[in-house]
Order: sequence, then C-alpha cells, then structure tokens
Amino acid sequence: MKVKRFLRVIFFLCVASLCLPWFTYNARVMGYRWGLMFAKWYALPFALVGIHLFGKKKGELTAVLGEIAVLANLVITAVVFGRWQEFCNIAAGFRWLDGFRTAQPGFWIAAILMVMLFAAFQVEFCRRSEETLA
Repeated sequence: MKVKRFLRVIFFLCVASLCLPWFTYNARVMGYRWGLMFAKWYALPFALVGIHLFGKKKGELTAVLGEIAVLANLVITAVVFGRWQEFCNIAAGFRWLDGFRTAQPGFWIAAILMVMLFAAFQVEFCRRSEETLA
C-alpha cells in the first residue's frame, strides 16, 4: 500500500512539474519555455499511468500499458531535452549541448521525478508479479 501511495504522489508531482520553467537562452530577451509547452506529448502517457493508478479495474493490461507509458515519459523527456529549440522554432536538429546550457532547474526536477516514477513503477510491477507467482 505504501508503494501505491508513493506512486500516486510522484505521479502528481510529475504532472505538476510541467508548470515549471524548463528552458531559456536568455530570460530577459526570450523569456522561459515552460513544461506546459510540451504537455501534448505527455498527455497520453500521463493518462495511461493515471488510469492504472486510479482506475477501479486493475488488470494485467493496465499494468503493461502503465509500464509502457512510464517508459514513454522518459523517452519524451530525452527528446524534448535535445530538440526543444526545434519545437519552439529557434533552431533545427538534435542539440544535446544546447539542452545542457539552456535547461533550467525546473527541467531537471521534472526529469528526476520522471526517473523516480519509472523506478517506483518497476518496484510495484515486480511486487505485483511476485504476488501473482506466490
């Protein structure tokens, strides 16, 4: 039960982290690029994780879809990190170095929360599979 509660708290924190500033070259000139700019890519994975965590029927299908969705969140975070300039029509291509130079603490908080959600999901998935085998 503690893992489930922890998963729900981390899930809400991940969704809330979209409201933080993620990137900028110069805040005075161009302002911040907020995590909400990328919410359309996170919408489906967050919806699937939410269905698994808060749905009444918890089956194997929702668990597997939740696993895929949590992994998709990590992939989306990596893609946004490297391509945010292209999404905002600033520059083209995948730019890791620009991501490191321009990422704000809000992005790093969101990335750490996504990794924590993934790890907690793995713990819950393993615990659930052990209960099934026993």
